[in-house]
Amino acid sequence: MANNSNIICIYCHTSIVDVKNDMVICNSCGAPYHKEYWEEIDVCSIYGCNCENCHTVFEVNFNYEQNGPRETVEIEIEDRAFLNNKNLRTVKLGNCVEYLGGNVFAGCDNLERVELSRSTKCERDSFPLGVRKVYTD
Repeated sequence: MANNSNIICIYCHTSIVDVKNDMVICNSCGAPYHKEYWEEIDVCSIYGCNCENCHTVFEVNFNYEQNGPRETVEIEIEDRAFLNNKNLRTVKLGNCVEYLGGNVFAGCDNLERVELSRSTKCERDSFPLGVRKVYTD
């Protein structure tokens, strides 16, 4: 797994070196930020982005090239990551998501569908009852 990339932080316009530990992505538009800047501004700085927990589709899929063949960033989504997001309806998890923690979608009452890879390791309680899991591979 690669630890650096050519992904540029929208806020400071510099490269995000450690994408696994130092990158936050706007859940609405997918804009990448350094973790420290996201915590500072706490809202997406992209004009027209309405990211204050009102998105209905969340997609995670990072593939990038850095001086050679395409590499994939491996991402873990920790426990209760989307806790009580009432607007979330669809989640699309690319092959880069290797782990889903417990109760990831707890309280996401309108969640209908999660697309994911069969290789994604999931806790037993990752998905609430009634959520449709669709495998993309």
